[in-house]
Amino acid sequence: MVATSPPSVLQKEPSPPNRVLADAMASDPKVQMLWLQRTRAKAVLAYDEFFHRQNLSPSQIERFLENKMRFEELDLDLENATAGGDAAGKNAAKTLRQRGKADYETAQQAAIGREDYEALLEYDRTAWVRNVVVNALAGGAAVAGVPLTAEQGARLLVAALAATGNDSAARGEQLVREIDWEMLDAQAQRVLTPEQFAFFRNAAPPTGYRSRWDYQIAAAVARAQEAEGEKSPSKPSQ
Repeated sequence: MVATSPPSVLQKEPSPPNRVLADAMASDPKVQMLWLQRTRAKAVLAYDEFFHRQNLSPSQIERFLENKMRFEELDLDLENATAGGDAAGKNAAKTLRQRGKADYETAQQAAIGREDYEALLEYDRTAWVRNVVVNALAGGAAVAGVPLTAEQGARLLVAALAATGNDSAARGEQLVREIDWEMLDAQAQRVLTPEQFAFFRNAAPPTGYRSRWDYQIAAAVARAQEAEGEKSPSKPSQ
């Protein structure tokens, strides 16, 4: 499933500090309800594609979201509890967070099954690539009148992951940093129409994430610095 407009989950909306938010939630049921609604909406938006791809049933999706909400609430509580605390308190919270994460993973496996859970791990690992490369393009291209199909989105994601060298240990933004953009462009030309490819190469839709140009410039600077370091004579040892 390819987004037809820039996914709002990509927008980094302002939020109150977690401690202020947690205090407000504890004293005002309306604030707690709003936080729950927002957190659930963000989870639905972030995982809607996964739900469709894995063909999860409504009951599986509901259990998945309940587990996600429970874990997010625990994380907020622990972050609030350790704000400004001592080392012992932070260590205790770290242990509780690790236990909560293990419980969350067990609950999600029970909710959707082991095979779909393995797919979830890969979905989460590649989320940055999907958002920066595929969803950003899909949203902007739809507005520009050259929308992507679901098949194009899936093929472009495969091409983007291949352009990272398929480093299974990398995840998140690090995976985007490893993209060989020239290699991706060569593959993207086979996936996209000429109009879509021109948009992919020249536009930078506002997504809340850095654009491909930011990553390409950062990579070029890093290469230049590395080359300069290799040219610089080493200092004689004392």
